Amino acid sequence: MRRTAVMSKNKAEDSDKNQVQLERRAGQEGRGRDAERPSQISGRGWRDVLWRVSAEVMEDRVMLIAAGATFYLLLALFPALAAFVSIYGFVADPQTIAEHISFLGGILPSGGLDLIRSQLDSLAAQNTGALSFGFIFGLAVALWSANSGIKTLFEAMNIAYEETEKRGFIHLNLLALGFTLGAILIGIGFIISVGIVPAMLALLNLGGWTETLVRILRWPVLLIMVGIGITLIYRYGP
Repeated sequence: MRRTAVMSKNKAEDSDKNQVQLERRAGQEGRGRDAERPSQISGRGWRDVLWRVSAEVMEDRVMLIAAGATFYLLLALFPALAAFVSIYGFVADPQTIAEHISFLGGILPSGGLDLIRSQLDSLAAQNTGALSFGFIFGLAVALWSANSGIKTLFEAMNIAYEETEKRGFIHLNLLALGFTLGAILIGIGFIISVGIVPAMLALLNLGGWTETLVRILRWPVLLIMVGIGITLIYRYGP
């Protein structure tokens, strides 16, 4: 016990010494401490940045935190898929959805695609009234289960930014639910842009530059949606 305590103390002292040394070097002239743009940082300054990043990665145990966040995100994947199919079911019938997601066979593993298809079968077995009213309860449960992955991501970002969670239970969960719903909507946007838009173009037979323009523009639109989502996570996550 005493030996372990001594080793922990020595390790903490070494970490503090390294941090002090890095801060002292960063304050020296030519290190880019006062830089306002990346182009103003010198080669020595970038070397200091790499050293500080390495030190922070070790101090915050980034690999361990990333593994834990990945685990919880995987646990949240199944209810998220259920919520995804459920929300999509409000704008399309299950048979149509099955056609739209058929292209995912080349992206997802067979197990993931089978999971989506089983959810579609369950959705098809319900009547329209259930999909519109009573089904909302099941959707809420799926969203609540899926938002645990988002909350884990928030916690990991708090550690990275050295922040303490100050948001209340209701505020935090409403924010996580909002991000969960947003991620599902981005997934629906992906399905529409990749699976539905080509089918609509083939049906409308626009031809010429109009069809080419639509086929090209769907990718920047999807990229902008993902970029906005990532920006919002970094803005409101920590």
